[in-house]
Amino acid sequence: LMHALTTIADSFFSRNAIALEISNTVPQLNLNDEQEVQVFYIVQEALANIAKHSMARHAVVRISQTPQHLEFVIEDDGLGMDEPNVSTIVTSARPLVGTRVRLRIPRDKDAGDKAS
Repeated sequence: LMHALTTIADSFFSRNAIALEISNTVPQLNLNDEQEVQVFYIVQEALANIAKHSMARHAVVRISQTPQHLEFVIEDDGLGMDEPNVSTIVTSARPLVGTRVRLRIPRDKDAGDKAS
């Protein structure tokens, strides 16, 4: 997963004129194959929306963890959007401020036994 995200980041600026930073504080993601695919597609879609709609200059994908969750936050400094009125994973959206998408994955009790 990290290799795929880094590959996207490497070409994001040249394709979209938006600087993309990947910030990862988690040494071992410990995701199963299905989780990795789902996270990749969600991050990819969020970045596609940033490129298409945000008019941002900078975007970041932050990967962090708590004892309960592995968290991916994708945010930009673009135009933002109106607050959604349906259930969604967008957690912060304001016009002219930017948008933040947060994805939380519950930590598996046996995560220490898996390799990423």
